[in-house]
Amino acid sequence: MIEARDVSVAIGGKRIVANVDFEARPGEIAAIVGPNGSGKTTFLRALSGDLGYSGEVTVNGRNLSAMKPLEAATLRAVLALAAMPFLARGLNALALGEATAGHLGIPVQRLKYSAIVGVSAAVGASVAVSGGIGFVGIVVPHLLRLLIGPDNRYLLPASALLGAALLLLADAVARTIVAPAELPIGIVTAVAGAPFFLWILLRKRGVIDL
Repeated sequence: MIEARDVSVAIGGKRIVANVDFEARPGEIAAIVGPNGSGKTTFLRALSGDLGYSGEVTVNGRNLSAMKPLEAATLRAVLALAAMPFLARGLNALALGEATAGHLGIPVQRLKYSAIVGVSAAVGASVAVSGGIGFVGIVVPHLLRLLIGPDNRYLLPASALLGAALLLLADAVARTIVAPAELPIGIVTAVAGAPFFLWILLRKRGVIDL
């Protein structure tokens, strides 16, 4: 249940939403209507925690301002990482093809669903907190596959660790290279990742042999 009481939102010193009350209960269909420019989107962004506001918003009785998105994101990511050892053997078999994996006793459909749910939860939580950052998922697994091989028992946790290390390094570069300004971290990862992706593409097509 979501409740909003006396919510106001100001952007750039201009009040966009003023003293709005709202309530949505489980199982009910709630609508926010009004003409264009009346602040409907701004109000929804305030309810989602994306914008600062005055007033009170509670979700299931808990104050929205007291919630920490990073805590929820960390929990989902940790659960996904904890599932890796249980998926690795099946993913190794799946790399040989679905039919072969099935003959080896792997429940292929259940494995696929489990992997999709785990990845979606981890990626969704991460993107919700930090935003989308490109090329990390391309560079890290391919680089590690060249270094340690395709065994997912080692590849999955190593990808998580190296991906985190790469983002920390990219963040440090983004914060210092044009200080006191700050580059978007996606630019740094793109500068490093785009040439690597091009190298992988040309190597697979036989254009280069390195």
